[in-house]
Amino acid sequence: MKKKINISNTLYLGFFLVLWSVNGYFVGGNALKYLILAVGLLMIFSYNINSYLKKHKGWVEISIFASLYFLLIIFKAFLQEQYTTSPTIIIFGVTNILLFTTGVLFSKNPSLFTLPSKRTILIIYILTFIGAIFFFVFQNSLVISTGTSGRAVGGEDDGVNVIGIAYTNALIFIILFIIHRFLGKRSKLMSYTALALMLLSVLVIIQTQSRGAIIYLAIIIFLFSFSGLKLQKAIPMLMRTFIYLFLGALLIFTFIKINPGAQRSFDGFMNRMDDLVGSVQGTSVDRSSEEREDKYNDFFNNYDQYLFVGQKHYIPYPHNIFIEIIQRFGLILGIPLIMVILTCVIRSIRYVYNKEPDMVLILFSMVFLFSFFQSLSSMSLEMNRTLWLSMGVLFGKRKLVTNN
Repeated sequence: MKKKINISNTLYLGFFLVLWSVNGYFVGGNALKYLILAVGLLMIFSYNINSYLKKHKGWVEISIFASLYFLLIIFKAFLQEQYTTSPTIIIFGVTNILLFTTGVLFSKNPSLFTLPSKRTILIIYILTFIGAIFFFVFQNSLVISTGTSGRAVGGEDDGVNVIGIAYTNALIFIILFIIHRFLGKRSKLMSYTALALMLLSVLVIIQTQSRGAIIYLAIIIFLFSFSGLKLQKAIPMLMRTFIYLFLGALLIFTFIKINPGAQRSFDGFMNRMDDLVGSVQGTSVDRSSEEREDKYNDFFNNYDQYLFVGQKHYIPYPHNIFIEIIQRFGLILGIPLIMVILTCVIRSIRYVYNKEPDMVLILFSMVFLFSFFQSLSSMSLEMNRTLWLSMGVLFGKRKLVTNN
């Protein structure tokens, strides 16, 4: 039994480290970021080499199919001279195939669906706090040195951008939300600490001025806040949620008012939200929305050129996962992937609203849906690593089986 619990904690911590590696950049630069990312991936992939799991063969067929599918699309990319054949993109693609098969492997072993240990949760708490604090210090120094509320966070070669920071911290928020929701009853201190760190994660996202992460996160939390609740418990839940939101907004307002860097970032965030609303209403122009609209219009005006076999000389990326799949792979190779994604969307909603909610399945369902929503407006297939891991778990899990 001890061995099983250790394996599960390895997956949870490895998954968190893959996300936190982006925040690790602000602690120790690119060297620490890549080191933490590598450690996290190795901890996740340890599932594939653990002797205990070798007797479970149900994942072999999917692994073979995924590998052959990947080789086929790489071969097609070379033939069509697409700009997706660089060593970096291929390595990221292999990583995602491994993440997907690891998720399938995990889902085939319901005995591993155990809760994270207190030590694992403590590590998550400590790293979340450290990453957020170092990010605030970095942002303040950047604002002071430039005197602007710009969204830049690092050099072009650092591989760190505001979308990635907002994306990963929103997923960290989801992890903390799950801890608070399912494990908070174990300890009031654990519950309140999770809430405080969730607030820090929101502040990080606001300082990136990223609208998508906040909007998608709000949708996900709203959808999942009332899963598994009976009608008589809904009103108390609404009251607690309102209190948490009020106190959280008050703390955020206080933090912004005493922090010049946060004030400028918040002003920039609100201006971007105003631009988005004005763009929808037709009263103003939003450059980000216009760029995406241009890409969408280009796709719909020229889809007949690559509908079946994909686009020759394809250049990443069109800011929408379905358009990206069709442009890169065409319907012939793209339909299998689209069907897997849609299957996982249906399963994630079913798992969340099951009468007996399972913490692990809800975690991966929330992660998948957020990653999926984010992929509708940003994130390329290679960079959206959490989509592949959570998709593997949901695709491999055909029925709800718990062992908590």
